[in-house]
Amino acid sequence: LYGPMGDEVKRRLYTVPVRIHTQAVSPAWQEAEQRAATIVRQAICAPGWSGRVLIAWTSLRNRLSLSGLTAFLWFLTTSVLGRLPQHRRQQLKTLIRKAGVKSA
Repeated sequence: LYGPMGDEVKRRLYTVPVRIHTQAVSPAWQEAEQRAATIVRQAICAPGWSGRVLIAWTSLRNRLSLSGLTAFLWFLTTSVLGRLPQHRRQQLKTLIRKAGVKSA
């Protein structure tokens, strides 16, 4: 709902329930509607940091070359790793070295 094809109208329409029943609504349906309303509220909330990264990735993946994707992933990784404490970064480097991954 917040991706390239989403807009305010779609987000609002997503919250409108559509009910098709041939008989009276039972308490089980009311409980199901409450659970569904909770899921819908979560879906229409503005995305957090990880959600924004996922949206950016989705919108860029078909537009960039392999080298562009590599650069994007490198930027993303280094920005996240830069927030780690020094000792955690050192532990991660040691694990990567043990795994046999060569640095660029």
